[in-house]
Amino acid sequence: MVQPHSYSGDIQTAARLTVRYPSWRTDQNVKPGEVLIGVQLAQLLELGPLERGPVVTINRTSFQVVGIIEQSPRLPQLQGELLVPENTPGFVNPKTTRAVLLTAAGAAQQVARQVPIAVNPYSPETVSVQAPSDAKGLRVKIEQGVQTTLIAFSILAIVVAVAALTNAMLLAVTARRGEIGMRKALGARSRHVAWLLAAESAYVGAVGGAVGLALGFVAVLVITLTQQWTPVFDIRLGPLAVVAGIVIGILGGTTAVARAVRIRPADTLRQ
Repeated sequence: MVQPHSYSGDIQTAARLTVRYPSWRTDQNVKPGEVLIGVQLAQLLELGPLERGPVVTINRTSFQVVGIIEQSPRLPQLQGELLVPENTPGFVNPKTTRAVLLTAAGAAQQVARQVPIAVNPYSPETVSVQAPSDAKGLRVKIEQGVQTTLIAFSILAIVVAVAALTNAMLLAVTARRGEIGMRKALGARSRHVAWLLAAESAYVGAVGGAVGLALGFVAVLVITLTQQWTPVFDIRLGPLAVVAGIVIGILGGTTAVARAVRIRPADTLRQ
């Protein structure tokens, strides 16, 4: 069943309607006896071209179609319904009344709280108001979602980095068994070897942290400039990235250090 609606005021601006009129029409004022029809309903009725002045019948009364509602973002149901202007016979006393308001940016929540009192100060609870989501609350939710995603990717990146560095340091210890055995044979203790490999791992991690910081800086700069945003950088993240790289390097070299400490000089010198 198709529901016709009568309206008053600038419904096209308030509801952000996109209406297509015939080329012969010089104004957008819909008069009694004329109707706007939704694009979906027009397709369902197989309505003819607007240039020929098609006519639809509502409650045994003929109305000339003067425009097709192609888009209705605020009231999407209008794409499948009819709009007639106020004072149209048969639509004088509507059962329900709905107002579509335009507010300044950020004022929607405040207006939504005041509208019921302004419309019916004696029984404001009888007025139902649908306001868009609070921009601040929506921003907080989006930021929380982005932070959660970034934390998850950061943890995954740390795990991958530790695993890759562990594998690289193990391969390095295997390749340097003779060197490590020679050092121990010449008097180096296990703690000396451990400190040497830990320092190398920390150095690799520090370099990786610095390189990652530089690449991240460039990536943020390129993305923000491409999107015409204002780039924002936290200077405190610079030293933190290097420190995190050192910690990751030490963690990645722990297994290699443990293997190097167990190397016996006699085994390596016989090879």
